[in-house]
Amino acid sequence: MVQMTLPGQGLVRTVFPADKTYVEMTQPPQTAERPATPCPPPAVARCERTGTETLDGRAVEVWKITLNPLPGQDASTDSLQIWWDAEHKLAAREQYPDGGTSTVVLRGRIDYEGRSVEHWQMTMTSSKGKTMQMARWHDPELQTDVREEHANGAVRAFRNIRLVAPDPAWFSVPAGYRRINPQAAYREPQEPSSKGMPSGKAPAETPGGYPLAEP
Repeated sequence: MVQMTLPGQGLVRTVFPADKTYVEMTQPPQTAERPATPCPPPAVARCERTGTETLDGRAVEVWKITLNPLPGQDASTDSLQIWWDAEHKLAAREQYPDGGTSTVVLRGRIDYEGRSVEHWQMTMTSSKGKTMQMARWHDPELQTDVREEHANGAVRAFRNIRLVAPDPAWFSVPAGYRRINPQAAYREPQEPSSKGMPSGKAPAETPGGYPLAEP
């Protein structure tokens, strides 16, 4: 399959060449730039910067985020605390209301597919002490992750990376393709030649909701 992400149009299009079909799904308009703070929109939560600390030798900002109550709910006192790495624009550490935590550490730079990328390791600890780890390799120039290794063993990686001027036709629906609804495309696991999405797709998101990679 081929996935086209069109941030300016708020659209994700998935094309299935085997049977010449495609689906389209909307998403909020996005830009390549990561946010300067961890704050969600004011309609979602209250966000307050409470100080500055040093974490693993890095200066980080400390933020407190409290979700707004839903209609009919009482105001909650539970809050998420985030140690924000303003240089890299990501959450270096998060502490959840139930006591669980997640921590992201920069292990250094390595060469990957001929490119200099950052190697990040994430450790997630539940309130009961269970720990999981995952890793990602981020390309600052491309502003995307080029490799991910998830806690469940899934690996997602870019290969044969080339920087070229894209042809606008790459992001158009090929002639003769038929649009189908998402429910028909993303149903139960099927054979690889079918139009179904492969099962077991690992979540491509870091704590704080920031994408690990954009196709």
